[in-house]
Amino acid sequence: MGLNLKFAPQNTAFCDIEISLKDLVSEFLQKVEKKNLWKNIFSKYMLEFEKSRKFSVHHEGKVFSLENSFLYEDGSILLGDKRVYSLR
Repeated sequence: MGLNLKFAPQNTAFCDIEISLKDLVSEFLQKVEKKNLWKNIFSKYMLEFEKSRKFSVHHEGKVFSLENSFLYEDGSILLGDKRVYSLR
């Protein structure tokens, strides 16, 4: 994972918000250390998943539409007759 603060490779962008590296790391660590309930995280994930139903995903060399897929409470997705964990 990387975050470009000053420079970025071609065809990418950099953070255009003025913030010191120390402040950025401090705020990031505060977010990481915050205890988030899976229920809260998953409810947001579920909303985003519903917005993605018009898209397709590639899995094991095949293309699957998300239109008829099923999202389980652990974040896995039913594609065809197979439960997939790697797309979370």
